[in-house]
Amino acid sequence: MENNYKFNIVGFDGLLSVPQGIFGRNMKNKVIPGVNFNYLKQYKVDQPFFLGGGIGFGKLATSADQIIRVNPSSIDEIWDGRTNSNLLKFYGSARYFINLGGKKLTPYFQANLGWNWFYTITSFTFPDSDESSTDFEKSEISFMYSGALGANYAIDYNWHINLSLGFENGQSAFYYVDREEYKQPQFSPVENLELKKSLTNSIAIQLGAAYRW
Repeated sequence: MENNYKFNIVGFDGLLSVPQGIFGRNMKNKVIPGVNFNYLKQYKVDQPFFLGGGIGFGKLATSADQIIRVNPSSIDEIWDGRTNSNLLKFYGSARYFINLGGKKLTPYFQANLGWNWFYTITSFTFPDSDESSTDFEKSEISFMYSGALGANYAIDYNWHINLSLGFENGQSAFYYVDREEYKQPQFSPVENLELKKSLTNSIAIQLGAAYRW
């Protein structure tokens, strides 16, 4: 009987992105920590070519402080403020596994095409209260494409360890980063972040688990 079954792969990885060029020089923290989720489906039966996509998340910077706000009764209140500068990735993928005859280790090449969404959110919370507010400071979507070399190491038939190293070419975008020197904010913790714009190229290292069925 002919086998028409196509394999599926779901992966969840820890992600370390190392910004390059001006993007890297603008960052106080030289590594962006994050996570990545992807799904791939075999394109043709008995062929090592898979198509799919994924979502990635990384944190560029965080600023937290107590802010004095005046309520409608003209009374000063101390609020907890936090600003997070984040990166969310949406991409499509094509992965080709290279058969070297090994039973455990299978290398691959992967190409991605998609978008980077840089967004910054400030939230205020009144201590010991459910009262809170959230505002978008800045949001921008830019095009990106990347390539990676990786390998799956089989633990058993279904579970694999995944490791990859890639380079991402990210188009120019606005994003918030940490200021070099701290200052007491007057109105919002975003005052301790600085708005920058540059190409957003990076080297990406991923390590995690993949499940095949």
